[in-house]
Amino acid sequence: MSKRLLILCALAALASGQVAPPQYPLAMKTRWTYEMRQEFGEGVHPSERDLPLLKGNVLETTVVSEVAGTDLIAGVRYTRVESRRDGRLWMTEWMRLTPQGLFLGKTDEDGDETLLTPPQKILSPRLAAGETWSWKASDAPVTVSVKVGSKETLKAPAGAFETTKIVHAINMVLPQATIQSANSRWFAPGVGYVRQETEVRGGGRLLTRTQLRLTAFKPAPGAAH
Repeated sequence: MSKRLLILCALAALASGQVAPPQYPLAMKTRWTYEMRQEFGEGVHPSERDLPLLKGNVLETTVVSEVAGTDLIAGVRYTRVESRRDGRLWMTEWMRLTPQGLFLGKTDEDGDETLLTPPQKILSPRLAAGETWSWKASDAPVTVSVKVGSKETLKAPAGAFETTKIVHAINMVLPQATIQSANSRWFAPGVGYVRQETEVRGGGRLLTRTQLRLTAFKPAPGAAH
């Protein structure tokens, strides 16, 4: 979708009293390329398929995410985004844009499928500084607290972008330990995430620390950026 069309849609929504969905591009063949650096804590290792990418306790690779299609989840249509790490399918996410925000309905990481019940809101329509919301899984001991930060001009290998920082604090209570994750994401309207930083701890011990930086963004064919 072109910037002009995004602006016209937003103005039309304001005129009608409606809130426009977040400007997250989900048209077919939209593509993001990231450089990824993942650090593993003591005693933590990646899957066997990723071992060739490991240098010491650090994995460095390229992640390419692309809008690949749509699927029905509980009768509701979601957009499927497939991410490949070093060319191998690694993560699939099913997303849905609504006037209430961007929702995540399901994920599949290396064959480990998770249905999010209820769907998890990951972006709000306004993204106002200080805005907060929370999510709790109905079938698992997982809670997420989200807070919107201020706007920042962020530089990445793909260029400089006007972004909003969103912090997701995830808490998972397991019999063995409590897993806590702090996930910071910098969102640029019309582009998506420019940078992501995630730190995961279990029982107070570092498990992984991951950084993704956008190196290239390719809008859907026919869409202006």
